[in-house]
Amino acid sequence: MSSRKKHEEEQENSERWLLTYCDLITLLLAFFVVMYSMSQVDAKKFGSMSIHLRSILTGQIGVLKDAPSIAGKAEFGNIAMVQPIDLQLFGESITRAVKDKGLKKKVVLAMDERGLVVHVMDSALFELGKANLTPEAQSMLDQLVPHLLRVPNPIRVEGHTDNAPIKTALYPSNWELSAARATAVVRYLVEKHDISPLRVSATGYGEFRPLATNDSVASRAKNRRIDLVILSAKNAMEEPTPANIPQTEEKDEEVSEERTEQE
Repeated sequence: MSSRKKHEEEQENSERWLLTYCDLITLLLAFFVVMYSMSQVDAKKFGSMSIHLRSILTGQIGVLKDAPSIAGKAEFGNIAMVQPIDLQLFGESITRAVKDKGLKKKVVLAMDERGLVVHVMDSALFELGKANLTPEAQSMLDQLVPHLLRVPNPIRVEGHTDNAPIKTALYPSNWELSAARATAVVRYLVEKHDISPLRVSATGYGEFRPLATNDSVASRAKNRRIDLVILSAKNAMEEPTPANIPQTEEKDEEVSEERTEQE
């Protein structure tokens, strides 16, 4: 009887290793499943990330090509601290889109120390001597806005005219006309496309920043334009924004208190 009981206990103990073995196999299976899933590289994401890393290492300004739009309602304090973006590469994508949409003669892109500049010819936006956006202008801006939303950089809208003088009740000079036109574009971007008003600004330069001489009809046409300046990360930090405007109110109060005490 005792011998039989001892034999049954030995047989039971000899099978316990199966539990440990099964646990080990299960863990190994889970481990290899995880490793396999991690090995499936998304080629598109990998390519975008490589471009981004390359732009950082080379000191250029760069964008993740298919990154989601984050610029619509972003706070300006965050916009001013944008990651380096390859505006040259970004501009090439806009150039292709402009060509595909048949806007090549009306929209011209250029790079300068400010960033990426989108020159939009005045004839495509406004009637002569007026600052109201034409239906054609609205349609053109509607086609450009999706590209502008791909990056969070601030946009400075600049109005320019030729040197032909203007003197009306609304626009005593080209200063007022160019500023009104830039403001009309900014309002359209904010009100129609819900771009944050903290991201865009309007500036009027009149006839004082021409692209060409004003000695011919064709040259004057080039100078009548709206520039959408997508500022580089460096210039974005220098923009007067709520995040970096010096706070002078407290100092003014201190000066006022000092004057009161002196009196």
